[in-house]
Amino acid sequence: MLVFTLGLTECWRNAIEDYEYQSSPSIVEDAFDPERHRFHNQTVGEILGDMNIVFERIRRFNPDLKILLTVSPVPITATASDHHVLVAMLHTKSVLRAAAGELAAQHTFCDYFPSYEMVTGPPFRGMFYAPNLRAVTKHGIDFVMDRFFTAIEHDGRDRVALPATEPTDMDPLCDEELLDQFARL
Repeated sequence: MLVFTLGLTECWRNAIEDYEYQSSPSIVEDAFDPERHRFHNQTVGEILGDMNIVFERIRRFNPDLKILLTVSPVPITATASDHHVLVAMLHTKSVLRAAAGELAAQHTFCDYFPSYEMVTGPPFRGMFYAPNLRAVTKHGIDFVMDRFFTAIEHDGRDRVALPATEPTDMDPLCDEELLDQFARL
C-alpha cells in the first residue's frame, strides 16, 4: 500500500521552460523574475489529471498496489494569492479534499483516510495542534495512527474500512446535540 498525502495547491511555474518548482523560486533561485516565475493555484481538475498519470505510472510497475490518500492537516502560513491566508488555506484544503474524494470514487484500488478531518474537525477543538496552531502534536499523531491501524481492515472491495460503530442511547441525533456534548467536556 502506498499512502500519499496531498498538501498544497499553490505552486510556482517557470513560464519559459514550462516546469514547476518544488518550492518558491525565490528560495530555489537567487532572484525572482516576474517574467519567468508564475504563481499558479492548481484546480481539482488539474490535480485529478496529474494524480491519474501518477497512478497509471506506478501501477505499471505494481498492478496490485493499493493507494491510500490523505490530506495534510498542516495549514499553510503564507500565500502568493490575492486572498487572506485563512481563505487561501481553506481553499487549498477544500480543493485537495475534493480531489482525494473524487480519486477514491473513481478507482477501486484507491481510498481516502480522514486524518485531515480527525485533526481539524470542530469536535476536537484544535486540541491536536501545538501552541503555534500549525504543528500537529504527538498526541494528535498517535490518535490518527491508532485509528489508521484499527481501520486498515479490508471490506472485500480492497478498500480501507473504518470500523463500524453500533448506535447507543448516548449517540447524538444531530450536529447540535454533538456540539452540546463536547461543550460539556
